[in-house]
Amino acid sequence: MITADRGHVARVAPVELRSFELCTGCHRAFLDRTTGNAHHLIGQDDVTPWQRSPYAGSELHLLDEELPQRDCRGCHMPQEPAILGDVAATEGKVASHRFLGAHTWLAAIRGDTGTLSRTQDFLRGVASIDVAAVVSSRGERTLPADGARVTPGEPLTLELVLRNRHVGHRFPGGVMDAQDAWVEVEIRDATGALLAEAGADHAATGEDPTAHRLRSAMVGDDGKPILERQTNRFRGGVFNHTLAPRETAVVEVTFDVPASLPPTALPLSVLARLRHRTRNLPLQKVACEASQSPRGKAFRGARARSELDACVAQPVTEIAESVVWLGDGSEVYPSSHLLPPWQRAYEHGLGWLRSLQERVGEARPSLLLALDQVEQTGTFRERAMVLSALGMLAVREGRAEEAMSWLARAEQYEPNHPAIAYLRGLAHAQVWRWPAAAEWYDEAMHAAGYDDRFFMDLALARGSAGDDEGALLAAQLGLSVQPRDADLLRIQALSLSALGAPASEVALAEDAYARVFPADVIPQVRAKCSATVPGCAAARNPVHRVSARPVRD
Repeated sequence: MITADRGHVARVAPVELRSFELCTGCHRAFLDRTTGNAHHLIGQDDVTPWQRSPYAGSELHLLDEELPQRDCRGCHMPQEPAILGDVAATEGKVASHRFLGAHTWLAAIRGDTGTLSRTQDFLRGVASIDVAAVVSSRGERTLPADGARVTPGEPLTLELVLRNRHVGHRFPGGVMDAQDAWVEVEIRDATGALLAEAGADHAATGEDPTAHRLRSAMVGDDGKPILERQTNRFRGGVFNHTLAPRETAVVEVTFDVPASLPPTALPLSVLARLRHRTRNLPLQKVACEASQSPRGKAFRGARARSELDACVAQPVTEIAESVVWLGDGSEVYPSSHLLPPWQRAYEHGLGWLRSLQERVGEARPSLLLALDQVEQTGTFRERAMVLSALGMLAVREGRAEEAMSWLARAEQYEPNHPAIAYLRGLAHAQVWRWPAAAEWYDEAMHAAGYDDRFFMDLALARGSAGDDEGALLAAQLGLSVQPRDADLLRIQALSLSALGAPASEVALAEDAYARVFPADVIPQVRAKCSATVPGCAAARNPVHRVSARPVRD
């Protein structure tokens, strides 16, 4: 009987059903001429961000707090009580097949209030928001923002920090161009009167220009975003404000303090919320209309066990919120922040590290403040986190020797951490010291996991250092987990050619690269979007800026 049971398990539960590869088939997609598109485009892809994250074993891109490794099942199929007496239960529990994620609309369509409640509970707190800093019209930054000076008639810039804290892929993930996550800000005086707001109309209209939205934008030939998912018209992506695992972003919200604001109106409160619903409203409208068509009614009629209502209002989930108080008297109000001051400054600095090159230096004051604070109260790991972030800043600025100095200090607290070796490699690569870069990458390789981006960096460094055989090996390791990566395919073709491989083999490699080469039209449609679509140029900036609407003066 034991042998028979084991044989049955081997037949119905092969290794492929117990690994993330089963999810890859649907959750990593692409578009090309076979799908009616003009050229190759990356489609929905939740797998690649996970592969590059600590949850998949890659510890290279950020010296972070210690995090448990998890695959798709670990998050989306948690153990729950086997209330129906399932024979496969272990200690009374089975892996949940609810596959909780972010599809609150689907639960609402089905009228499934239980799944809706579970899904919203699952979403709350997966990302965070902080009103981290305030910048005056003179460029003076108050960090943390709490208690920042408020002068009537003076414009202020609020710097919000968003972070993907717990999602193992991008937040929001899935079809990112259709997702609808956004930031709302309310600024009130001491009496509770609303002075200004940003993003407040987005829940109702879906198109509030003052709302920062966590989404990507795909455009057609005319450069205009395609909101209803006519994927055959996609020509290229223009921007992507979703957050990779553990990634941090800064959003600027400008606010004009009313000139008539009396002293009794202080302090001001700033409430920032991060909100989410499954799909943008234009896409929901199309789905609703389709469900009312003869074909849609026939489909719904065929489902005798449940009635589907695609026209039901989409639930909105509060992911996170933050409150700070500004101006005289703010010290008497309790802070809503749970993070220690050093970490707020550190995450603010991390957000600026992803900005355009000309503004990346704005990370420095925050990271130096975080270092001063963490050296007094932080653990060795926390000190190494801040020091390595300062090393990342020096890498971004092309200051190789400075980067090595910061990283040497980080190593004193966290010896042999692979992120330090990887950053040292990046520091050398930034100034074209390819042999040294390759050596440091080799030291970090044991912690790469499934990280295709690391293998691309390694292949580039080896090839640039004249090691064509090593470059080919690294490229093929990357291609084993990311088979359609254009950079890896290009390095593979170049390496084969340099090594004197048969012409037929080189031709096959070059053809594979040509099929996924980024099309020349993509920069053109991005330029059209910036030139013709309101807000597109601003949204292409990694640090997005929006303006709060005044409510009264």
